[in-house]
Amino acid sequence: MVLLQKTMNIIEGNGPSTKDHEHYRRAKLSAPDIAIDEWKIAHRNQTAFLQNENNKKSFVDLSSIHFRKNNYTHQACHDADTLIARTALNLASANTPVTVVADNANVLVLLVYHFKPEMADIFICQKLHGC
Repeated sequence: MVLLQKTMNIIEGNGPSTKDHEHYRRAKLSAPDIAIDEWKIAHRNQTAFLQNENNKKSFVDLSSIHFRKNNYTHQACHDADTLIARTALNLASANTPVTVVADNANVLVLLVYHFKPEMADIFICQKLHGC
C-alpha cells in the first residue's frame, strides 16, 4: 500500500453491508484464508486475496493499526459513504491533505460535489487497484 506522506487516510470499513449480495455475486475467484502480518510477503494474486472477506478484513485491520499509531487513519464502520466524504472534506477544509481509500463511486461523487478550491488536496484510491 502506497499512501502519500503527511495526508490523513480514510479507509472504508468492511463490516456487513447492504451490498453484500452484490459482492458475493461478483466473487468468482477467491484465495483461502491467509494469516497476515506486517512481515509476510504479499499474496501473489491481490484480487483473489481481497475477494476473501476474512483476508480483506485482516488487511484493513492491520493497516489501520499501523496508521492509527501514526495518527493517519479514520475507519468508518460498514458502508458509510456520507461519513467518509464528510470526514475528508472537514480535514481538507482545515488545510490537511487527505487520501480516501474506498471502492465506492458514491464517495467520489460526494467529494467532487462538495469540494471547494480553497481546500487542501483530496486523493482517492481504489482498494482493489493497489493503493
